[in-house]
Amino acid sequence: MKKIVETLLKTSAKMSERIAIKSCGATSLYDTYQPKVPEAVKELAKKNKK
Repeated sequence: MKKIVETLLKTSAKMSERIAIKSCGATSLYDTYQPKVPEAVKELAKKNKK
């Protein structure tokens, strides 16, 4: 059970990070709200732009 919880939490964290990077500068993405973009997310978005 512990491995399942750890896997679920890690997957959730990765998805949250990807959504934050994709929504950088937008007010809404996939019905999530991010009023102020943290500087760390802006840096990640710059690094991940293709």
